[in-house]
Amino acid sequence: MNEYQDNLQEENLYLEETLALIHREIESQTKKFNNKKNELLALKREMMQDTGGTGVYQGVAENSQYLTEVNSSTAIYNHINMQIRKHKSLINSPYFGRIDFLEEGEDKAEKLYIGLATLIDSESNDIYIYDWRAPISSIYYQYGRGEAEYLSPMGKIKGLVSLKRQYKIKDSKLLYFFDCNIAIK
Repeated sequence: MNEYQDNLQEENLYLEETLALIHREIESQTKKFNNKKNELLALKREMMQDTGGTGVYQGVAENSQYLTEVNSSTAIYNHINMQIRKHKSLINSPYFGRIDFLEEGEDKAEKLYIGLATLIDSESNDIYIYDWRAPISSIYYQYGRGEAEYLSPMGKIKGLVSLKRQYKIKDSKLLYFFDCNIAIK
């Protein structure tokens, strides 16, 4: 095999792993969503039973407690729903770029895939895709191969970009990729 074929095989494998993770995360979040929905419905039923269906509570403390629980559960429910929608939006084209970045003081370059949203494995906490707006993603736009830096919450991080790659992924299929050395301004 030539170098391109080796890279193509590696990239297709990473795409498969990424898509499998997206589907696992959707399944996991959907279970959480359904559990939270059932919990919220049960809480609302309990609230209605305690009020006798009149909507009038026995006391201010009880009213406040129910409202706090309902608001908290609703916020979690909405957050889970947003996570599911985010993951579903990644299925068609999970990422569009990659940089291999060797941070000063480290021994090994990290492969950083960049897409429209962050994808983190909820079990291992490994980051599969960095959101294009994340501080580290600025390297992709501001630098080609060579020395690079970005501003993180911990301060300026310097290092070396050894690879910059662009992808065209459509309908969960890698159509093509190419390496480039252009800073996108």
